[in-house]
Amino acid sequence: MIKFMLKIDGECAEAVNAFLLENEQRECVLDHDCDSDSHYLCGYFESEKLGGEVFKNVQDSLSLAGEVSMETVAETNWVNEYKKHCQPWSYQQLFWIPLCRKNEVPIPSEYVVPVYIDSGLAFGTGMHESTRLCARALIMFVSMFRRDDSWWVKKCIDVGCGTGILGISALKCGLQHALLIDSDEDAIATSKQNAGNNGIDPRSIDYSCSDLKVGLLGHEADLIFANILADVLIKNADILVGSVRPGGMLCLSGMLLEEVPAVRAAFEKSFKKFWTSSIENSAKYGNWNTLIFLRG
Repeated sequence: MIKFMLKIDGECAEAVNAFLLENEQRECVLDHDCDSDSHYLCGYFESEKLGGEVFKNVQDSLSLAGEVSMETVAETNWVNEYKKHCQPWSYQQLFWIPLCRKNEVPIPSEYVVPVYIDSGLAFGTGMHESTRLCARALIMFVSMFRRDDSWWVKKCIDVGCGTGILGISALKCGLQHALLIDSDEDAIATSKQNAGNNGIDPRSIDYSCSDLKVGLLGHEADLIFANILADVLIKNADILVGSVRPGGMLCLSGMLLEEVPAVRAAFEKSFKKFWTSSIENSAKYGNWNTLIFLRG
């Protein structure tokens, strides 16, 4: 395994991390040396040729200057590096644990809901701010409807599901059914594996390897996640809004601060077409934002 490393300015670290996650550059990670407060762009590749091509593309895309260093690392060291960047994360009763650390991380109590995630070739380990914001929306939904007599018929749709982390989490929190939609075959395959790793009843989950419009056609849900790019949200506002059942929740994520006004404006137009009323709630994590809408 060949390790590529480039020291970067700490001020651009957030932009670099966002680029890696949005473009699914799984070979590269952002590393932070807390002792020296230094930031590094690191990449791990099977060959120097492959690494040189991919690393240069990332470096050029972000206009990162500097000298790139290379070293050969043992496979065991690479596994440890991977684990270092896949840390467990919890929010209230929800506890996301990387599958590679399943046997290392104890479950704090019987009231905790563990969700084991292997990223495979898909996006979504729970490390990204937008995914964590969606988790908070899920807990909000659970808190609102848990004691409702209709709780056991609540359905969730996860648009752009990636690893399936949100839909699987919703099922483990008690929702009855989930539909996972993604245009990437690897994402659907990874979602199925993760559902199995979490003991999800196959009868409670469906998958659609398709774009948003095809995947949502003929489907409605009480909770819809759309953690995707802002321009895709805007273009598909009508179909997303029209797929939320009365009394349901729509969670839009994946937006940067400057993208929020345009997304909000597009969805407000759609609400007037499909909903009698709506209540908005928003949340921010770093430079990432989530818009949460409750249908009246």
